[in-house]
Amino acid sequence: MKEGRPIWENLSEADQAQLQHLKQVIEKAVEDGVVTKGEYEEIKRVLWADKKASPAELGLINELIHQKIARGELEWGWS
Repeated sequence: MKEGRPIWENLSEADQAQLQHLKQVIEKAVEDGVVTKGEYEEIKRVLWADKKASPAELGLINELIHQKIARGELEWGWS
């Protein structure tokens, strides 16, 4: 599933499906503006489900979580 992003290029269909699943889990976790410890643990579980973390997956986490936290658009839900 290409969405015009470089992270989706040159991925197998299985990798694209994994990336799409990870994206859905992240989007659900961030929809309320707070990422809880449990939600982040679920994201990591999905990330490592295939026993590897691809650059595309790590880029997606960076884009949809870490960059938003840095901009103040999202918060960690634990201290």
